[in-house]
Amino acid sequence: APIVADNMVFASSSYGVGGGLARITVAGSTQTAEEVYFEKKMACHHGGIVKVGDFMYSAGGGPLTCMDFKTGKIAWQARSAGKGSLCVADGMLYILGEGHDVALVEATPEAYREHGRFQVKPHGKPAWAHIIVTGGRMYIRDQESLTAYNVLRNGAAASK
Repeated sequence: APIVADNMVFASSSYGVGGGLARITVAGSTQTAEEVYFEKKMACHHGGIVKVGDFMYSAGGGPLTCMDFKTGKIAWQARSAGKGSLCVADGMLYILGEGHDVALVEATPEAYREHGRFQVKPHGKPAWAHIIVTGGRMYIRDQESLTAYNVLRNGAAASK
């Protein structure tokens, strides 16, 4: 899904494509899109890109990438849990890598700061599910299983 903020739209794809930001202007009944930047490193294979403040995060191209929304400048990249899906809750990124690793990372442009990691049970195929955090619980559906974890207020996984 694209990221929309004010009159700007960021959209991305994978398979070596990347993503770009367009500025949308309206004159009467006409809308015009103008490219602001394009960054091949901000790919989204599956699992989306999230925007927190002025920065976007994606694990869709392999490394977890933090990029300035307005300029396209990469703040940092880290191996993290590998290519996969992510969501944000309470200032933390919850990442599910294809290899079944789950990582908890601060959503900050300053540096990569991992707060924990564990593995979910593999089912013989890559984990392509979208991780969800809501109501104090983290849900992971993978193939034939659904697992819920209680999540502490500071973002750490508490119990299964």
